[in-house]
Amino acid sequence: MARSSSSKLASLVALVILACFLVAAEAYTLNDNTNIRRCGDSDNFCRPSTYCANNCCCPVIKTLPRGTNFNIYCYSNGQSINGDARWLYGKAADGTVGWLADYYVSCGGLCPASPCL
Repeated sequence: MARSSSSKLASLVALVILACFLVAAEAYTLNDNTNIRRCGDSDNFCRPSTYCANNCCCPVIKTLPRGTNFNIYCYSNGQSINGDARWLYGKAADGTVGWLADYYVSCGGLCPASPCL
């Protein structure tokens, strides 16, 4: 029984998305002590925020020390930190997965990443 074109396309899209998460961008260095936060995962998240006024408080998982490497999986726009509203979802060198503000990552401006789905 042949698979439909839409089923094949859906499978291909799923593989591409999975590959994006398995092959994270190069590790970037944190330029300050930085809180990594739990705001949901990359496809089921609350708009990243450090405050609870919008009923979307993202609790701190831990504080990562300056110089920690961080692999970026994707980004979403959220609360602006010093004029930078991009938040990054990724994995720290110690294996901690979560969200942190792009402002604290040394990558020469906005860090290169795909939008989170």
